[in-house]
Amino acid sequence: AAQKIILRPGDPEEVAELSKLGLPESLVVFYRHYEPWNWLWQVRLYGCADVLWLNEEAWPDLQRLGFFAFASTSAGDVFGFDLNHLSARGLPQIVLFDHEMWSAFSDEEKLASGKLFADDLVDFLEKLAAAALDAEPSDWC
Repeated sequence: AAQKIILRPGDPEEVAELSKLGLPESLVVFYRHYEPWNWLWQVRLYGCADVLWLNEEAWPDLQRLGFFAFASTSAGDVFGFDLNHLSARGLPQIVLFDHEMWSAFSDEEKLASGKLFADDLVDFLEKLAAAALDAEPSDWC
């Protein structure tokens, strides 16, 4: 069965909080108009409230190191916008971090554990749209 990305306008207060946390304006605009809210293949695209939770509670070190978590895999790995590296479109690149490599390691090891997954959000969504049902996201890197 075909899967679709479910998009809806984001809650204005939650979108404002994303901006306060340092999400680039281009992505704030995306969440304002097109907040994702579902699983697609083996990837969970988080809505604003869950993105805030990911960055403030679940993965706070990620943001401190220049990334912004916005999605995860069914295995618990997390996708982050790389706020220090932009694509040709001017959007943050997307890196996949293995949750097992994250908690007990130094900052250098944490950064080294990330795999470039997509050039930016456009490339990320295209990869999801083209994915096979049984593909593991870590195999797409």
